[in-house]
Amino acid sequence: MGSIYRVEASPAESDVAGLLTGGRQPVAGRPFPVRWLVLEMKAADQLTVQAQREGTHQVVLQTVNARGTVGDEVQFPSTITFPTWGCWNLDLTSGTADGVVVFKVPQ
Repeated sequence: MGSIYRVEASPAESDVAGLLTGGRQPVAGRPFPVRWLVLEMKAADQLTVQAQREGTHQVVLQTVNARGTVGDEVQFPSTITFPTWGCWNLDLTSGTADGVVVFKVPQ
């Protein structure tokens, strides 16, 4: 098994993070697994992920159900497929937690 990387959403007080396995980065058209974590006191039963490609109106939207907790964080395992290359801004919302993560998807 490879490394696990934790990415923190902005702003820091959003209390949203993602776990990426194996040091992988997203590739256009391929499923990209992310285990989202939200501070339990802010989380709801679902997490909404809205990814928008910078400079376009291209959007990928998904709703992810909670799958238990680890410590004080609720887990939301998801797989997102970015349809094309570019910088993708992911707006992550669950309960009162709201943050942004940016992924660069290479050509």
